[in-house]
Amino acid sequence: MLHQNFKDFLASTRNTILCERLQGTVFFAGLSKEQYPETDISEVDIVRAPKKWSFRGYNPACVGSNPLPGAKQCELRLNPWRLFDAILEFVPAGYRSDTIDFEEHVYGTLATADFSSLLISKSAALLSWVSVMSREMSPTSEPKTIKKLATAVYPSFAMLAGMQLDVFTPLKNGPMSAEQIADAIGVKPSKLKPLLYALVAAELLTVEGNSFSNTDEANLFLVRDTPSYVGDHVHLNPFLNLWIWRATLKTAESIRTGIPQEEYDESEKSEEELESIFRGTRPIAVRAGRELVARYNFSSYRTLLDVGGGSGGLAVAIIEACPHIQATVVDLPRVTPVTRHLVNEAGAADRVNVMTADVVRGPLIGSFDVAVLRAFIQVLWPNDARNALKNVSAVINPGGAIYILGHILDNSRISPLEEVGHNLASVNAYERVPADYTEQEHKDWLTEAGFEQIERTTLPNGDGVMTAKKPM
Repeated sequence: MLHQNFKDFLASTRNTILCERLQGTVFFAGLSKEQYPETDISEVDIVRAPKKWSFRGYNPACVGSNPLPGAKQCELRLNPWRLFDAILEFVPAGYRSDTIDFEEHVYGTLATADFSSLLISKSAALLSWVSVMSREMSPTSEPKTIKKLATAVYPSFAMLAGMQLDVFTPLKNGPMSAEQIADAIGVKPSKLKPLLYALVAAELLTVEGNSFSNTDEANLFLVRDTPSYVGDHVHLNPFLNLWIWRATLKTAESIRTGIPQEEYDESEKSEEELESIFRGTRPIAVRAGRELVARYNFSSYRTLLDVGGGSGGLAVAIIEACPHIQATVVDLPRVTPVTRHLVNEAGAADRVNVMTADVVRGPLIGSFDVAVLRAFIQVLWPNDARNALKNVSAVINPGGAIYILGHILDNSRISPLEEVGHNLASVNAYERVPADYTEQEHKDWLTEAGFEQIERTTLPNGDGVMTAKKPM
């Protein structure tokens, strides 16, 4: 298996040590041609560029303390980038081999890292261990990772400020001076200039003389009102990121006191505050609804239940894309007045009903072909999540479906990285921890609620998705 440190090391050093000072050394332990005549370890047929790679025979006797019979060890000198490409292409998934202890040899001056053994398959008949041995050229006690993490926040903050101020949209038609950009967005040039240069350093803008321009990436993804704009992405929405990042700054205090320092409780919000929140997050819900029906076949559904729909954005997006569907948004008494207002504002009141109910305590009324729960299960305690899914299951027609959208952790709880970060931020928002549930927890609760055919995917907007069917 390929050790992730190998990839990380190559990526982090590509413009410094590797290009100037490195030459990788690899040891190949194979079986002799006499013992396996169908193989030929003198040729590099595990890669596709044999003329550019050369083997040199070395020690036909033992390899380490547990040698293979007739093993030969050969030295292969090559550019580590070519080695990395070859390994990525030829490591067979799921292969394992008996462990071979290699005697450590180091040739030349290397600056790689402490890597795990890498497994390569030469053919179906020959499995070989390739061990990358290494030694740093100039050992250093510098805290490189710590320094990198300490400064990594500033480009992120610059991007957030740029998106909040909409710096990128005025630049869609070409270069502008700081004064012109400031005039377009209504701010003072003296305050804007440090941000513009920070965005250049973050590789979102370029500067030539006194003129600033979007990079190609910024022009494609950060210009508002374009199909590819990512401001409605669940992990890139500036409204959400402001709250999440601000909350994350209080993590130590939340842990120290045991009290979430940025607790989010809709029951304590005024109607005006809720409307402001829903208007900020509504673009995310709308995009999620559009992407959901683009990914999955909703043609057989006639009635939809949007559980904890808040702004109603998801339901409105779905009925606009699927004219045959009638939707119902269900939420708590404090929320539904705002929901009705926003649904009416969208001109969708004739096809989106708003129902007041407590999904956790239940029971619910009506019957539906499909239910969508976005950012709902994730804010409940485990027992409440179980009860909610059972109550939703009770109103889904046989053969119907359920879609749970939102933050979902891998079972290891250390990936995906953006979900790990959201889980950390949630320490500051919710009494319960962990705030984000794993794939297996979702599967267990769905099974308890009587669903089957449970699967997990991810939408392009970043939402995790758990899908399941109710038996006929």
